[in-house]
Amino acid sequence: MVLEETGERDALPWHAVYMSVLRAEQVPLYHVCPGGIVARLVTPMAPWRCRYCSWSHLGDPGSLITRRLSESELKRLRMLGVDVLLVDGGEPLALDWVHELPRKLRGLLGDYAPEYFAARSSGLVSIERLRRARDAGYTVLVFEHVALVERVPRLDHVYEVLRAAYSLFDVLEIHLAYDGSKKAEIMVSELASLYPEAAIHLIPIGGEEVMDRGYDLVEKLREKGRLYVYLYGEESYTLTDTLCKRCRKPIISRKPWGVRVLAERGDDGSARCKECGEPHPRIKLCKKPPARRSIHREIVVW
Repeated sequence: MVLEETGERDALPWHAVYMSVLRAEQVPLYHVCPGGIVARLVTPMAPWRCRYCSWSHLGDPGSLITRRLSESELKRLRMLGVDVLLVDGGEPLALDWVHELPRKLRGLLGDYAPEYFAARSSGLVSIERLRRARDAGYTVLVFEHVALVERVPRLDHVYEVLRAAYSLFDVLEIHLAYDGSKKAEIMVSELASLYPEAAIHLIPIGGEEVMDRGYDLVEKLREKGRLYVYLYGEESYTLTDTLCKRCRKPIISRKPWGVRVLAERGDDGSARCKECGEPHPRIKLCKKPPARRSIHREIVVW
């Protein structure tokens, strides 16, 4: 199954299931606006029905209560002070109105519009849709990689989309459902080799044993120079920092008491190591520094 261009308009344009706010690290987003606030706009249509997928409860859009996104609804983002808008769900880029959202919000909110626009994909959309999203103002793609836990149709196309996303978007964050198997170890190692500047987040599926295997794998890959592999939910905070690819000093520090950006911000938002001056064009910082905020978990705002 590949969601191609059809020329037809959406059945329910400008409708979403809910919107919430959360910290970037909770999404998780590690390479865009560290310590910032994300508005998560969840659209219907989930392509997966497996028990592992985070969107398995969002099925046929006709069976869900959705809410019309009028201008008054969108203007609420001004009060929330968000840094990133993430259009989430199964394949939101299959919806035509999603591509109009960055222009619409910049017109409505002006300087209060989110600095970065992100979208999630499982790799089932056409590459043309990715290009259209890039041209519309999306600079971040969150790629939900479910090949370890789901029988993916057109797996060759999924990998083609992943390759295209790495070249099209400024930031690529890969969420990989990790089951601790040998196959998973091989897949993570290959992804880290093919996409060395992408953030690869292992999302453990299982108990402490799977978490321990994930920890050992991330530690081993970092020792080999694959610095941007992370283990989501890792409570010791020893593998959560983002390191400079040249001098290996932290450019972003993540600890229980907060996030610290230790890099300089370039004119295009990219990070530059203060220690050695190495540029990191695929890591985007916010204009405003991280601040202590009272968002400790995801909060649904409507």
